[in-house]
Amino acid sequence: NQTVYEFSSRSNGIDARSASLGGATVGESYDVHSMYGNPAALSFLRYSSVAMSTTLGWDKQTLDNTITLPVIMLRNDHVAAISVAGSYYGKTWSNPFFANHGIDAGYSVKLDPTVAIGVLMNVRYGKTFKSNLLAVSGSIGGYYAPSPGISYGLTFDGIGWGMLYKNDDGVSSLTYQRKLQQSIRIGAAFRFPAIYRGPYICISLESQKKIGETGITYRGGIETFPFYDLSLRGGILASPSTTAGTFGIGYAISRFRFDYAVSPSSSVQRFHEVTLSYFM
Repeated sequence: NQTVYEFSSRSNGIDARSASLGGATVGESYDVHSMYGNPAALSFLRYSSVAMSTTLGWDKQTLDNTITLPVIMLRNDHVAAISVAGSYYGKTWSNPFFANHGIDAGYSVKLDPTVAIGVLMNVRYGKTFKSNLLAVSGSIGGYYAPSPGISYGLTFDGIGWGMLYKNDDGVSSLTYQRKLQQSIRIGAAFRFPAIYRGPYICISLESQKKIGETGITYRGGIETFPFYDLSLRGGILASPSTTAGTFGIGYAISRFRFDYAVSPSSSVQRFHEVTLSYFM
């Protein structure tokens, strides 16, 4: 049996909330994790935040960790954010078959009150028993928010290089650099009511066209608040080859928020993800 993992910025969900919405994040501007879905969304965040996410693969052999630091207002409408991230594959985390660590940096600037552009850069250092390498990748994005209740996003992903890890029955392993799969993603988010007060519903939609491949991948998610501090979420991913659902829950206590997501379908990479955030 051969196990293959491709690593660029994140191998699984961006954070638990985004993962539970099917990964439909290009038109969302929710917290500091939004830079992964669309770096231009940083300009439209209402709060700065510190967040930590952990993703555990269903097979208990894959693990992602990300610590995302506060959004930094550089000057005027210039905004930046930075994360420290790591991914691991192996039966023991202290001595994994493969590990990579790196830094992600996002930058966004408003062109006018409703439009922003942004860029995300990912730097990764990967290591196996026999080899190591450095990979740099990134994405660029645009964001348009004509009103508090509607926002649109567009990104071009897969710029640069990533890492591909192979394990053949635990006998051999190989890591090498290769060009990433480039894609164009376009999406929108709708919030009812438009203001962020009390229970509301958020619907997020996204389509992705992978360059050089036929077909389009669609993602969608819905979030509802039965109570002020509790949110329930569901999402779907539909590609030319498979359809899978994701689910999640969120709970807020004062300025802290706990989010959980699960991807249970065997037709995609299955995982649990937990995110703890602090809003400032």
